[in-house]
Amino acid sequence: HLNEINLDNYLPVASKKKSAKKRSTAKSTVAKASAEAIVLPAQLLKRLNIDGQLAIKSLTMSKVNLTNLQLKTTAKNGILQAPITADVYQGKFDANIAINAQGKQPKLTIAKGFQGVQLQPLMQQYLKSSNIKLVGLANLNANLTTVGETMPQLTKNLNGTIKFSVNNGEIKGLSISNQFANVQKIITKAILPQTNDNQKNTPFTKLSGSFVIKQGVARNNDLVLTSPALQVNGGGYIDLNRQYIDYLIRAKTKLKLPKNLLQVQNYFRNGIPIRVSGNLDNIKIYPDTQAIMKAIAQRYMPKNVGEQIQKQFDGNIGQQLQKQLNGKAGEQLKKALDGFFK
Repeated sequence: HLNEINLDNYLPVASKKKSAKKRSTAKSTVAKASAEAIVLPAQLLKRLNIDGQLAIKSLTMSKVNLTNLQLKTTAKNGILQAPITADVYQGKFDANIAINAQGKQPKLTIAKGFQGVQLQPLMQQYLKSSNIKLVGLANLNANLTTVGETMPQLTKNLNGTIKFSVNNGEIKGLSISNQFANVQKIITKAILPQTNDNQKNTPFTKLSGSFVIKQGVARNNDLVLTSPALQVNGGGYIDLNRQYIDYLIRAKTKLKLPKNLLQVQNYFRNGIPIRVSGNLDNIKIYPDTQAIMKAIAQRYMPKNVGEQIQKQFDGNIGQQLQKQLNGKAGEQLKKALDGFFK
């Protein structure tokens, strides 16, 4: 039984008296070394012979504090089993970790997850460079497998499922509500709003969904966000290898809207289409112009022409519309758009 351990005290501390160039070079070198570092050493795991329990009152690792940690470990003939429980940021962490090192590369399996954990401190540590942060009380259940010795290998070979929910939270740096006005600008004035509309936040009552992960790419098609002001549904993917996200969500507001914005909402029966995408450290939110133009074409053009556009929309939006808009169909769409908000 141990009282307190801070593993961060045993990590090397970089000197603060370095030039900017040296710091940049050092940072690049550290990043490369970190990527190539062996985190699951197969040969060592094969030799382990352990049967024991460990209790730690307080453990700090990568600035994350775990308390009341209980760990039972058995390892023999390259097979390691490690059930672990701990308290973390007002919640509970409970997982079964297994490693099979009998093959060329170790196979890691993780089951279960955490309940009622405050996300804010975790976001600040692990996604501190991201312009968008998710806060709230999180619950997560996971069944994951991967193979490899280094972090890039483990990420690339990651497969499994995750089910999650976050209660009474907020998406900081991302305003979904602002996009109603931006969609109106596109429809009435043909103005494309800037994509860095990240100054405000989106509070919510619940955010939930599930991921299916294959080769380090997590796909989600059942995202739901609810709040007193919004109902949001959507789907997309997060590529952990490239650190990239791409989502299409559809939002409806529950608030009383001015007439022009109410017409925007009524125009899109399933909710206004919004794209959330970019590198994880620079996520953008903006109206999905392709989805908007598809909706316009389907609503105001003859059915057969709308279907043709639907099939051919993989290319440039403007070129495809120009090809299809002729005669009465083009006149009908032009009149509809010209008078839409009058």
